[in-house]
Amino acid sequence: MKRQVTLLPHNPSWAQQYEIEIAALTAVFGDNLVNSHHIGSTAIPGIQAKPIIDMMPIVWDIAQVDDLNQAMAALGYIHKGEHGIPGRRYFRKGSDEHHSHHLHTFQIGDPEIARHVLFRDYMIAHPHKAATYEQLKTELAQQHQSDITAYTNAKSDFIQEMIEEALAWDREAKRPLRILITSRLQLIALSQPQLESCVQDPSLLAANLKLPLAEGIFNPIVRQASCIKVSTMQLTKPERHHWQTYWLIVRRDKNIGIGTIGFKGEPDPQQYKVEIGYGLSPHHRQQGFMTEAVQTLTRWALAQSDCLGIFATTDPDNVTSHRVLENSGYAQKGMKDDAWLWEIND
Repeated sequence: MKRQVTLLPHNPSWAQQYEIEIAALTAVFGDNLVNSHHIGSTAIPGIQAKPIIDMMPIVWDIAQVDDLNQAMAALGYIHKGEHGIPGRRYFRKGSDEHHSHHLHTFQIGDPEIARHVLFRDYMIAHPHKAATYEQLKTELAQQHQSDITAYTNAKSDFIQEMIEEALAWDREAKRPLRILITSRLQLIALSQPQLESCVQDPSLLAANLKLPLAEGIFNPIVRQASCIKVSTMQLTKPERHHWQTYWLIVRRDKNIGIGTIGFKGEPDPQQYKVEIGYGLSPHHRQQGFMTEAVQTLTRWALAQSDCLGIFATTDPDNVTSHRVLENSGYAQKGMKDDAWLWEIND
């Protein structure tokens, strides 16, 4: 028996069903799981959809997913391999006639991730586009009620058109605040939407900037700090966001993001001083990149009318960071709590 195309009004419980299912899958994927997304029409409020929950787990290593087929089968999932999309691991839950969940698993950094997430977000942000999509789905469901493949294929042109619009929308919304260029580096001040996408999934930022990110530069600690930065930016005028955000350090010869640098808020209104912080991928250390980044952002900050000094704190044992600050013109000024205090003034 062929699967029937059945559209139902949007059901708020679909989001709850996603959360319940992904909680069970998290135990299966373990530490390989980076993040997950509820995608597809059931993730778009207000439009009809087939009652199938589309889920997209993001993993560190896609090859490890191939070892989970038996555990996934225990949860009722059937392994379908790439199923037409290179790099994907696709699982289906349910019988041939009735599917309850679709699992589209990708390795972090795969460009398909951004396509799925941006289509969903674009539909949510543009209800009139979502309404047009719903109308198309309704018409096609009537035309191809007994042919799910024909129904799916007939939607593809519209979906591709919306993805192109979503990518353009995303680029416009996520333009960097500012870019500083040195002989070897670019420092990109991330906009609030860019930083938000990084908190959600660093691969979205990589897709937006069209460059890879070195492993570990947006680790859990940095992403937690990014959440705080985003919250602060929401309460700050956009023209002041360069003091709040992270600046992505990009290595120009390899076009790869290798670290972050930034300030911990705006300059103090009484002393006109601001704190700087930074981090670099282990694979790109001991090559002078961080010193070059600190020197560049320090010069930029001291050129601003409301900044007369910059300070930093370091662990007493962090010799590498001491050298970076010394080579950038900072002087050690004693202790602050249990850390060394460094300062540079205009």
